[in-house]
Amino acid sequence: MRIWFSLTLFVLSILYLAYGLSTLSIFTSAGRPGPGFFPTLVGAGLVIFTAINCYKDFMERRASAAKAQQTAMEKQLSKFDDDDTNDQEEKGTNSQGELSGQRYTKDVVWAIALITLFIAVLKPLGAILSMVVFMLILLWKFNPKRMKFNVLYSVLFPLGIYLLFEVWLRAGLPEGILGY
Repeated sequence: MRIWFSLTLFVLSILYLAYGLSTLSIFTSAGRPGPGFFPTLVGAGLVIFTAINCYKDFMERRASAAKAQQTAMEKQLSKFDDDDTNDQEEKGTNSQGELSGQRYTKDVVWAIALITLFIAVLKPLGAILSMVVFMLILLWKFNPKRMKFNVLYSVLFPLGIYLLFEVWLRAGLPEGILGY
């Protein structure tokens, strides 16, 4: 299943890059980065990293299949007890050694809820304050042991986004109740 997800993302990345290259100009007539410059960089990065991910998933699947075949052969040669087969179920893995999806359902629900909350408060609070709150809650939930790092990252990342979009690109971010 994971290989198909990776392949789908790879194909979508190629389509995104192709669409960006065909509809947006990378440079302006003055030689400055145009409206297609960053989408092209993002698209190229997506294609590269999803290709790497597909390769890793393919190799992992191949190794898992070889291991399953070896296990099946060993099982035929020496009849294992039922205790050995139950060990895999206790670890939460399936026959291919992948983690079962039920362990991460709560994390996915948390992430979706936080993203929804972020989108809901983006205009009223503004981009910077919304990002700080979003990052603090997200990192508190998924990285609770490193609170100093979480606070530092929650402040520095939105600051970097602000500098990139407001100062360097002059693209503008949603302003909130504090005026920035």
